[in-house]
Amino acid sequence: MLHAAWAQLLAWLTGQHDVAFGTTVSGRPADVPAPTRWWA
Repeated sequence: MLHAAWAQLLAWLTGQHDVAFGTTVSGRPADVPAPTRWWA
């Protein structure tokens, strides 16, 4: 819900219909394998 409100605020402040933002999270779940080759 907070992300939706943030997107609405960004759209209103910038006058754009499409907005994008990211969220930084710490860690990786143990069941997700580490990537071996990003460029493949």
